[in-house]
Amino acid sequence: MTHWSIFDAGGHFPAIEEPALLVSDLRTFFRPLREARVEPDLQGAYSPASASASPRFHGTHR
Repeated sequence: MTHWSIFDAGGHFPAIEEPALLVSDLRTFFRPLREARVEPDLQGAYSPASASASPRFHGTHR
């Protein structure tokens, strides 16, 4: 566990009751992850053209 928050307000539905508090907490959680992010090597990255050539993304659900 990397992040735990206890609030005095917000109740069971914090997104409805205290949206600013929830947004602040989410930003606090994700900030270190965004700062530590390493840019991926884009060779072989997903693209719509490669997806249409792949049978896995043929548009049918299995």
